[in-house]
Amino acid sequence: MHLENFQMTRGSVWTFKESGDVTFQVDEYDFDGTWYVSGDELTIEYRNDEEDVDLTGEFSIDDISSREMSLSGKWIDKHYETVYGEYSRVTDKYNVSYDFEKK
Repeated sequence: MHLENFQMTRGSVWTFKESGDVTFQVDEYDFDGTWYVSGDELTIEYRNDEEDVDLTGEFSIDDISSREMSLSGKWIDKHYETVYGEYSRVTDKYNVSYDFEKK
């Protein structure tokens, strides 16, 4: 599947490389990770070493053409934080949907 250079309609550029690597922006931050497709599910994984955060995106590919792609699913955010006075691993989930156009 060729997903190279899809641009989110709000402006961030995601580059899905055939090697399984992905680069993308979230606000002013740039990230590198990996991606793979299984059926109509797209999984994106990256680790933010600065904050000890692991983020996995599990998305359904709702629509894809040579010019556009729509995804819906969730980001699963695993990180450490102080909870009730103890430093613990925490998992947060965020439901999201993304629309892309070919750059």
